[in-house]
Formats: sequence, C-alpha cells, structure tokens
Amino acid sequence: MKKVYVVTTMDIGPRYINAKRSRDGLYHSFNVRIYPSQKEYFGIRDQRTWGWFSKLEVAQKAVAENWAEMYEGSYPIALIEEVAEGLLMAEERREWWFKWSPKYRSYKPCKKPKQLGSVIGFGL
Repeated sequence: MKKVYVVTTMDIGPRYINAKRSRDGLYHSFNVRIYPSQKEYFGIRDQRTWGWFSKLEVAQKAVAENWAEMYEGSYPIALIEEVAEGLLMAEERREWWFKWSPKYRSYKPCKKPKQLGSVIGFGL
C-alpha cells in the first residue's frame, strides 16, 4: 500500500471558551481569557499543513531544515504523519514529533504532547 508523509506545524496550549452562546448563536474560543466566566481547555490554537512527501527521509529533512520557514515564529510543534493511500480511516498511524529549539534554530525530535494522546489526523 502506498504511503505519504504529511508535514504539519502547530501551536498548542490553553484555549478559553465562552460559557454561554454569543449573540450569533455560537460558542467562541480564544487564545487568551477575555471574560472571567470563560472556561479553560487545552487545544490546538493554530496549525498549518506544509506538504506531503513520498519518502519519510525527505519529510524529516524538510522539518529539520525548516524548509519554507515552517516555524514562522508561531508554530513551535511540527509533526510528520504517515498516511496510507485511500480513504481517511481512524487507524493506527505512525507519527514523528518535533519541537522548535531556539538555541539551534531548528526542530528537534520530541515526544507527542500527552494532551493530544488520542488525536490523529492533524494535517488532513
């Protein structure tokens, strides 16, 4: 089965949601607490999928070398997901996680954030 390697960068951390619906009937979520009544939860604050590669080695090189300035000062987490050809399924996927290192100005391997333990399909 053919596989591709999807590269996604993201910013994760606390988010704040309104306890009540706003006038437009929606629950809005913010990166900072605006009202004391907002509830905090952990989530993906922003993310961007950069590309798909047919070889893992090329995807890893793209992340390690910060191709196209993936970090952009906003995305401290990078992820490579191995995805099989075909319909998107909730099956086990291999993942490679990276964290931005200001000291080395590049992404370095890290463990998957425990708060995202059961989440899959980030860049899809």
